[in-house]
Amino acid sequence: MMIGWGLSSPKNTWNQNQKGQILIKKKQYQAAIAIFNRSIEIDPDSEEAWSQKAYCLWCLNLEDLAIECFRKVLEIAPDNEYAQMSIGKIYFVREEYHQSISYLDRAVELNNQDISAYYYLGLSWLNIDEKILAYQMFDRAIQIEATEEQDWSDKASFLWHLDLLDRAVVCYQKVLKLNQHNTYARISIGKLLFGLEKYSEAIAHLEESIALNFKSIDTYYYLGMSFQKAQEYEQAEEVFDQILSLFPDNSIILRAKGILLYELKDYEVAIAIYQRLVEIEPENPIFWYDLAYCHALHNNPELAVSALQRSIEIQPEEFKQHARTDLDFASLQDNEMFKQLIER
Repeated sequence: MMIGWGLSSPKNTWNQNQKGQILIKKKQYQAAIAIFNRSIEIDPDSEEAWSQKAYCLWCLNLEDLAIECFRKVLEIAPDNEYAQMSIGKIYFVREEYHQSISYLDRAVELNNQDISAYYYLGLSWLNIDEKILAYQMFDRAIQIEATEEQDWSDKASFLWHLDLLDRAVVCYQKVLKLNQHNTYARISIGKLLFGLEKYSEAIAHLEESIALNFKSIDTYYYLGMSFQKAQEYEQAEEVFDQILSLFPDNSIILRAKGILLYELKDYEVAIAIYQRLVEIEPENPIFWYDLAYCHALHNNPELAVSALQRSIEIQPEEFKQHARTDLDFASLQDNEMFKQLIER
């Protein structure tokens, strides 16, 4: 958000704009728009009034009208970095990445030290599968010295995309020094430590997140998975059950618990989990496949073949190939229905 420019105007819109900014701080966007409209009547070329009106429209989710106002700013001042950046961000959120890139490119030209501009530009390139250009943006951004909380967070994100996980952790730790209540940074450190296979550290960090009431599904998922990877299975199951008591049909947590039970060779309970998963997402071939190998391991050949058949119907080549080499189906190697299913 950019407020409080305090631009001087030969037509004396300063007082009006100050009133509008006070209303913005109170999140009274409609009232602020009325004030900025008066400023525009006084001075149709007021960059500040048009920019602040655009910002208010953006906050009200009136994106098309916001873009129109930001474009008016650019008619008045083509090198207005804030307007270029804002239009680029709106298009990014709308997943109109080519449009986003055209404005963000210009924003970077105007200020090559703006980490946030590189952030959205890099992700826009990434979302249209131009990875080389995306990583070039990320690489440029991590060379810039960060001072603000958001800049450190953006740098951490770039480093994460570049698989420089240790350096990403350091950046998120900088974020927490500036704002210990930044939920995203705290949980991200836990995820990164999990990715670095530092499971004990991940557990400590994620447990601290939960103690501070950051009780997102992500937090519980990575905490449970960290316990599982550390072979602390009882604690892992307890974490999964805790979040499932709040979100009983969450497929990510259900599958995580299913995999845990599979590793513990508790196939009967795992089957119940996977049966629930195929009820929730009947077109997900992975869940049918998981159900199939649990049935096979639990000596239910007919049910195993039936579940595998459903998996293969949804995604034939991939799951046929998996089943041909999967040792979990060893008990079915002489089963005629199984052989016909994977060979045809």
